[in-house]
Amino acid sequence: METITIHARVPARATYLRHVIEAGHRPGVLSGAELRGKARRFASYWRARRRAEKLASEYGICHGLALIRSRWARVWMRFDGTPVSLMIAED
Repeated sequence: METITIHARVPARATYLRHVIEAGHRPGVLSGAELRGKARRFASYWRARRRAEKLASEYGICHGLALIRSRWARVWMRFDGTPVSLMIAED
């Protein structure tokens, strides 16, 4: 899997945003399925995932469905459908 480096300023307190960007290639991260308990209902997590999508789209990356270990999962992809992983390089 190809790793793409994005240059973005992510605030130090935005740990979930950083997690979504850098772990979005794993099943359950972009959909929010990995969240447990009451956190699933908090809109701030949803907004962080949307913000991560906006940052990724600037580099030609979107979220899409890929077959991973015999199940469909939402992961980072190029617009041509190739799954990729992202890494943040802060300037």
